[in-house]
Amino acid sequence: MGLGELLFGLVIVWLAAKLAGEGMERLGQTAVLGELLAGVVIGPGVLGLVRESEILHTLAEIGVIILLFEIGPSQTWGSCSGPASSQRSWPSSGSPARSASAMGS
Repeated sequence: MGLGELLFGLVIVWLAAKLAGEGMERLGQTAVLGELLAGVVIGPGVLGLVRESEILHTLAEIGVIILLFEIGPSQTWGSCSGPASSQRSWPSSGSPARSASAMGS
């Protein structure tokens, strides 16, 4: 993958993420949800607008790390305190993991 192809891929990813993020914010959702959906749609799994490469894979991993650092401080754990809320939240906390394992991730 040449430099031009890499830059083209990055621009496509950036534009799609920004547009999808703005769209989700207008729908009352978080921009991160739109950005993630844009990445899934334009990636090699669905539309294939951006080809898979080692460089893009590394950049994607760095992006996930940045995303986790961005999301972490925004978590509020006050709603998870107390016996009643812990009984309600524990069964649902594993549902993303179950969904991911069912999809073969």
